[in-house]
Amino acid sequence: IGALTNVKVLALTENKFTGTLPAELNDLTSLEVLAIQREGGSSDDPDQNPEGVGITGPLLSFNKLTKLRQLYLGLNSLTGTIPFDFLDGVEDKSAPIDVDLISNKFTGRLPAALVQFDQMTIYAAGNELTNIADGLCLKDNWMKKQVAKFDCDAILCPPN
Repeated sequence: IGALTNVKVLALTENKFTGTLPAELNDLTSLEVLAIQREGGSSDDPDQNPEGVGITGPLLSFNKLTKLRQLYLGLNSLTGTIPFDFLDGVEDKSAPIDVDLISNKFTGRLPAALVQFDQMTIYAAGNELTNIADGLCLKDNWMKKQVAKFDCDAILCPPN
């Protein structure tokens, strides 16, 4: 998979994949959209998705994906903390970026490094996150300006 360096969109949704995310995904430096979601079920309700189904193991940092704009990994069984250098390699931090991590098994906190993004929409509900790093709840343009209205609730509450 690491040889696909010119691929811009990799959409592999609802294929009932199991196993871990291949580290070679971080070598797809032209990637703008990565979607490997709904591998653990099709419901947005985490209670409807059996534990250990879909993609498991740790989240990659995706810190080499300089052009990434959309990352969809929701409804899997990814575990551990969100890496401190998550998405660090994205070049244009002022452009909108969408991240779906909903209904996995992440623990810890949303990392402070995400504060460098001006217009992020990040769905993180349905995990076991304990808090959000300082500064993220002050990003008024995040979540399509919902953070300005609802503070941290806009980030950790389910969509709608």
